[in-house]
Amino acid sequence: MPTFWNCLSKVIDDNLYVFGGFTNETTNHNFYVLNLKTKEWKVYESNIFKNLDAVTQNQNTLIEEKNGFYIIDEYKMFYLDLKTNSIKQYKNKLSKHYPGKFILNDTVYGIFESKTDPKYNFIFEKYPLKKHITNVNDFIVLDQIYYEDRTELYFTISVIFMLLVITIYLIITKKYWFISLIYNTPFIYSIKKDKLFYKGKLVSVLNNYDRLLLEKQILSKNNFFPLSDLNDLFSDCKQQDTMDVLIKRRETKLNGFIKTIAAVSGLSPEKICAFKKHDSDKRIKEIQILPNAITYI
Repeated sequence: MPTFWNCLSKVIDDNLYVFGGFTNETTNHNFYVLNLKTKEWKVYESNIFKNLDAVTQNQNTLIEEKNGFYIIDEYKMFYLDLKTNSIKQYKNKLSKHYPGKFILNDTVYGIFESKTDPKYNFIFEKYPLKKHITNVNDFIVLDQIYYEDRTELYFTISVIFMLLVITIYLIITKKYWFISLIYNTPFIYSIKKDKLFYKGKLVSVLNNYDRLLLEKQILSKNNFFPLSDLNDLFSDCKQQDTMDVLIKRRETKLNGFIKTIAAVSGLSPEKICAFKKHDSDKRIKEIQILPNAITYI
C-alpha cells in the first residue's frame, strides 16, 4: 500500500474504501479497498478520477451519504455509489458556482458572486445542496464503471505467463516428446543429428549398423523394400563374401537391431521388422523397419 495524503475514505459493510488525494507527489488515480475481515487490500484503477479533479484534489467538494458521496464539479452534481460501483449525474444543474466554498454535512458555505446587491461584488452565503435536487430519481447513469477490479485480470495474466514459460521449457527440453505426440509415433529419427528418440528420450545404444538400417529405410521413404538391398550394407570390401555369408551376417545384424529396439520399447519382433513377399514377384522378400512406429524429421 503506497503512502498518500488528502485522501477520502468510507466504511461500507465489511470494506474500507480509500481513494483520491495524492501519492508520491502525483494525483492518486487508483482505488483501494480493505477487507476488514481478512485484512487484505485490493487495488483498482479508476478512469473517473482522471475526469473529476474535485474527487482527487479537494475533499470539501464531497458530501458523505449512506453508500457513497455526492460530488460537486462546477455546476454539475454527481452521486458516487461505492456499493453498486456506479456514478450518476443529476440532470438539473446547481444555481451557484462554487468559488471559495466549504461543504459541511449537506450545506455549502462560501463566498459567491453577488448579482442582487450592487454594493458588493461577492457575498458570504450558505445553502443546502439537496434542495437543488427536486427529484432524487432524476439522474443519468454515466457510461463509466466507477472502479474495475483488475485483481482477477492480473491473476489471469500471471497464469498465462507461467503456462507460456512452462510450454517454452517443455518445447525446448521435451522437443522430441512433443513431435512424437504430434505424429503419433513412439520413435522419432533426427536425420540431421543422426539420432533416434523413443518417446522423447535418446536411444543411446544404437551402433553404426543400426543407423545404416534406419538410413536405408529413409531412402525407401518408409515403405517396404527388398531385403536383399541390405546385403551391400554388410558386405566386406576386403574379401569376397559368398551369398551364404552375407545372408548370415545380415540376419545377425537384423536380430541385433531387433533386440536393441525391443529392449528400449518392449515392441515385439513383428512390430520392429515387418516382412512380406513382393506383390508381383513372390520370390523377392521385402522388409519395412518400424512400420507405423517411426517418423523421420
